[in-house]
Amino acid sequence: MMKFFITKEYIAGGYTLSGRQLSNYQSASFGAPIFYAAKDSQKYNKLIQMEKYIFMQKLEADNYYQSALITLASEKFLKNQ
Repeated sequence: MMKFFITKEYIAGGYTLSGRQLSNYQSASFGAPIFYAAKDSQKYNKLIQMEKYIFMQKLEADNYYQSALITLASEKFLKNQ
């Protein structure tokens, strides 16, 4: 899965199982877990650079799912530093 995402210009808001992009916008709900998964390998630094913007934005109060994923990913990332 990481090999798939490393080839993308940005991580969109959804994909089919065959890899077809379902939306034209970036999604922190997808990006935060990918950011966390990329942290353990230097070969995925591009993904970290692409998705670090997620943690520089204010959490959305009306998007609990996305905000929870961002919080969990950042907590786990910081804990392992």
